[in-house]
Amino acid sequence: MSRRGARVSPAWVRRRLLAWYDTNARRFVWRRRRASPWLVLVSEFLLRKTGARKVDPIVRELIRLAPSPEALLRVPSRRIGSLIHPLGLQNMRARALRQIAGTLVAEHGGRVPRDAEALAALPHVGRYMVNSVLTVGFGEPRPIVDANVMRLLHRVHGVREVVEIHRADNLWDLAGRHLPKGDVESAKRLNWALVDFGALVCTARAPRCPICPLRERCPAARGRRTVSGRRSSVPTQLPLSMRKNDPKHRSGGGR
Repeated sequence: MSRRGARVSPAWVRRRLLAWYDTNARRFVWRRRRASPWLVLVSEFLLRKTGARKVDPIVRELIRLAPSPEALLRVPSRRIGSLIHPLGLQNMRARALRQIAGTLVAEHGGRVPRDAEALAALPHVGRYMVNSVLTVGFGEPRPIVDANVMRLLHRVHGVREVVEIHRADNLWDLAGRHLPKGDVESAKRLNWALVDFGALVCTARAPRCPICPLRERCPAARGRRTVSGRRSSVPTQLPLSMRKNDPKHRSGGGR
């Protein structure tokens, strides 16, 4: 058990979360072992502000209908809108998907690029999506940080919460220090564990501290001071400002 004010080791958090994930993992189509970059890109786009369980069956059908950017451009917009209607904002989402697919066809030969800058230059694609595609689609481990992950990092490590997550390099660097070196599959699992843990246990409202495998060292759960020296408590709800993050940079690989 850590002493008062001691830093919590990312390696310790990693071990605990991977063990938790082994028995609590959620299964989605974009988490398949051989998920294509296109599948991951489409999935992450549709996951914005939308529950993963609603997105999963729709992504399955959409990828069956449009297994590539070229194929999606051949599908009438009305058909795409009808398919994704249960997610809401179907017309906007359908147009955006066609813009992404059109850019991939026009500038990348119909392939999802394996380059962070090229991915970030795509319309409607932000830092979270870039790192998720590189990690899951191409096997190049990168950290992913959404509101769930930021909340967990804040409570366990005392890192400050911010509105513009995509600009907070310290958050991404800290999340990256949790990733195992030289083990792509474990890096994927750890990223998903962070997202799922924030969604299921370290929740914004009524966090489930009594069953949390991190509680013995978590300053928020123990009611101790954070590593920054400020008094920490487990909030019942995220600040309103955090729920107004820029849509291009807000995503969630499994909320």
